[in-house]
Amino acid sequence: MEDRRQETVMEEEESRAASVFGINDDDADEDASIETARSWVVMVSAFLVQAILIASTYLPSSYYIIFHEEYETGLGMVSWIGAMNSSLFLFIGPLSSTLCEWFGSRMVLITGALVASMGMLISGFAARSVPVLIVTMGVIPGLGIGLAFTPSVIIVGYYFDKHRILATGFAMSGISAGIFFYPPIAQWLIEIVGWRSSLVIMAGFPLQAIYLAMLMKPVKAKVMAKLMRRERKQKGYVTQANQKDIRAHIEILQKKKFLVLLLVYLLVTFGISAVFYHMIAFAQTQGFKGQEASMLFSTIGIANLGGRLFYSAIGQHPKVPVNWAHFVSFVIAGLVTPMCALIQGSYAGFIIFAIIFGFFVAPHGVYMPDLAEQFLGLYHFGIGFGYIAMMAGVGTLAGPPAAGFIYDSTGSYRWTFVTGGVSILLGMVAFAAIAIRCNDLPCRAREKPNEMECETIDRPAAKP
Repeated sequence: MEDRRQETVMEEEESRAASVFGINDDDADEDASIETARSWVVMVSAFLVQAILIASTYLPSSYYIIFHEEYETGLGMVSWIGAMNSSLFLFIGPLSSTLCEWFGSRMVLITGALVASMGMLISGFAARSVPVLIVTMGVIPGLGIGLAFTPSVIIVGYYFDKHRILATGFAMSGISAGIFFYPPIAQWLIEIVGWRSSLVIMAGFPLQAIYLAMLMKPVKAKVMAKLMRRERKQKGYVTQANQKDIRAHIEILQKKKFLVLLLVYLLVTFGISAVFYHMIAFAQTQGFKGQEASMLFSTIGIANLGGRLFYSAIGQHPKVPVNWAHFVSFVIAGLVTPMCALIQGSYAGFIIFAIIFGFFVAPHGVYMPDLAEQFLGLYHFGIGFGYIAMMAGVGTLAGPPAAGFIYDSTGSYRWTFVTGGVSILLGMVAFAAIAIRCNDLPCRAREKPNEMECETIDRPAAKP
C-alpha cells in the first residue's frame, strides 16, 4: 500500500512537470542524454570554483609555524584554525543543500564567496591572537566555503547522466589544482609583503567565484522530470525529492547502511586531515623551510589532481567496480601513512610519500557524490551528499587538533601519522561491511539493476 501511494505521488509530480513545460511521453525521448554544451560549461565552472574558492580551506596550513612562533602557542591550539575552516565547510552541507532549494545554487554560491573573502580580509587587518584567528581565518571562511561547496557539486550531478561520475570527479579535482598553487603563492606573498598583507591580497581570490557562479544556470524543471521518470523506470523503486520536507531527512537517517557510510567518512577524513594539515609543519620540524616545505603540499595537490582525473575516468567505465576501486585505494593510503613517520631528514622521502598519499586518497572527492546517489537515489542525492559532507566535516574538525596535541605531547609527528593511518584503515573495514558484498557491485551494475544478486541499498522490489 505504501509503495503504491509513493508511486501515485511520483506520477502526480511528473504530470505537473509535464503540463507546465509542455512535454509528454509521446514527444520526449526518455533514453536521450540530458547533456548539452551547457553541461560542460557548468562542469568547467565548478572545477574553477573548487580550485579558487574551495581549495582555500587548506590555506591555514601555510601559516601554522608562523602563528606558532609569533604568538608562542602550541600547534594543537594553532591547528584549530584549519580544523574550524575545513570542518565547517563540510559540516554545513545539509544547511547549504536546503538553502539551494530555497534560493537557488547560484545565489548560495555567491553568498559563500563573499563570506569567505570577508573572513580572510578581517584576518589580515584585525587578527591579534590565535583565538581571534580561529574565528576570522577559521570559522568565517569555513562558513562561506561551506555554503559554496555543496551547490558547486550537486549542480554538476543534475546536468549529467551518462558521464556523471566523470563530470563530478573532474569538477571536484579542482580542489587538488588549488592545493597545488595556493601554498607556493602564499609562501611567496609572505616572503615579499608579510603574512598579514598576504591574507589581504588573497582575500580577493574567492571573489572570482562570483563570475563563475553566473555561468551555472539552474537546471530546467523538465530535465528533472525526465530524470525522475528514468530513475523510476531503470531502478524499479520510487524516491520523493522534496528537500523542504522534513520527512525526506527522516527517511534518509533511517537507512542503516547509509549511517555506516557516514561513519566511514568520519574515520577517513579524520586520518586524511591529520596528514593534510600537518604535512608542512612536519617538514619544517625536519629542517625544510619556506618553499621546500610548501612544495610538499603542492606535490600532494598535483598527485591528488592526477588521481582524481584517473579515478574519474575509470569510474565512468561500466565494468569498473567503483566500490572496489574506492576500497583498495584507501587501504593503500592507510598502510602508507604510518610509514611517513619513518622519514627522517630525507626530502626525497617526503616527496615520494606526498605523491603516493595524494594519489590514493583521490577517490575521497571523486566518488563521494556517486556514493550518495548509489545509496539514496538521485532525488535524495542533494540531501544525502549534504549529510556525507557534514560527517566528513566532523572528522576534519577532530583530525588536525588531535594531530597537533599528539605532537605537543610527544614532541614528534610519528604517532600523529600512525593514528591517521589506523583511522583510514578502520574506515575501510566499515566500508567493506556495507559495499563489498559480491563480485558484481551495485554501483556499476546499472545496465541491468534488477538482475543483481546482491544489493547494498535497502529499496522496495521492482514491480513486474
